[in-house]
Amino acid sequence: LERELGVEPLPSTRALIDNTLGDQPPNIDSADNTDLDGPLLPLVGREQAFTDLQATWNQVLAGDVRLTIVRGRAGIGKTRLVKTFLNLVGGRKNAAVLAGRCYPLTPVAYQPFPRLLHHLVIDDSRRIEAALAAMRPTTLGHLARLVPDVRTVRRDVPKVEPDPERLRGAVIDLIGRVCETTDDGANMPESAPPVVLFVDDLHHAHRDTLLLLSDLVERLRGLRL
Repeated sequence: LERELGVEPLPSTRALIDNTLGDQPPNIDSADNTDLDGPLLPLVGREQAFTDLQATWNQVLAGDVRLTIVRGRAGIGKTRLVKTFLNLVGGRKNAAVLAGRCYPLTPVAYQPFPRLLHHLVIDDSRRIEAALAAMRPTTLGHLARLVPDVRTVRRDVPKVEPDPERLRGAVIDLIGRVCETTDDGANMPESAPPVVLFVDDLHHAHRDTLLLLSDLVERLRGLRL
């Protein structure tokens, strides 16, 4: 911090270092249930952006879908800002955080979604098991075109002809059901942990990827996404 930014470390940063060197866990208060704390290691000059993310998160916890765009020039620290936020969301709010990325040289339709959904589909939790069990086999057939692991979870998944509209519907169906299912498999939207989709480098997205994201926001209103 002194060499690159010309600033002194905050007392909380020094305390973290002292605790780490002394083999003591950092003292993190986990009693709050609405607001996110700021990053443990400070993000210089990102206080307002982090506050905006907190405000959006509180709206999601209150029960509605939100889409947030983080904009800025390359290398300014957008990904680090979001990942710091997601570490807190995933670690302290019991949210399902699903991440994918768009690539500049290969603008493929729905590019971030195979990776984004892969770990969700293979999760052996009751929440995912119940969501997949409730879906129609033909819907899972369309989903399997993006996430082949679906066929290892459900043996009754048929092969289907390509249909972009039904494929988008299958993705929305799965994410919507996960948003409505609690960790014990019960269908209770108001009690289900929120779901966070993080798509990095969205400016490289194929048109079909943007269309799917738009459909998600429009069709899953009222869910904690």
